[in-house]
This record gives sequence, structure tokens and C-alpha cells, in this order.
Amino acid sequence: MSSDITPRWLDLASAAKYTCMAKKTLKKRIEAGEIYGSLKGGKWFVDRESIDAFHLADKAQVEKIVERVLRSR
Repeated sequence: MSSDITPRWLDLASAAKYTCMAKKTLKKRIEAGEIYGSLKGGKWFVDRESIDAFHLADKAQVEKIVERVLRSR
């Protein structure tokens, strides 16, 4: 098994590193329902696939905004 495989469920510190977000920001995204996380035994676990989906949706939104700005010129 390769060590470069990222598991589906990450603890909060690993998820923050994976997203390049502060833990506080990541928890806000979880509380807002933008990323799926679960509190188990006092410890947060974050679904990596929901992080990926969040970033893809964010990227698509940014691309739409850029398109609109470029068309308005």
C-alpha cells in the first residue's frame, strides 16, 4: 500500500493541511454545511470527498465570475 494515498476521512488538522485552510475556517465551512464533517468522541473528522467537491464548486463559481467580467469589457 502506498503512503501517498489520502484517506477519505481526515482528522481536523489533516483536513486543514489538505485544504490549506485554518482549522477555524474549516470548522466554519463545516458548520455552514459547505463541507461534511462529523464530531466523534470530541474529535472532528472531515470527509475528503466533500472538500474536493467544495473546491470544484468554488472553482466553477470563480470561472463564471471571470467569464462575466471578461465579457463586460
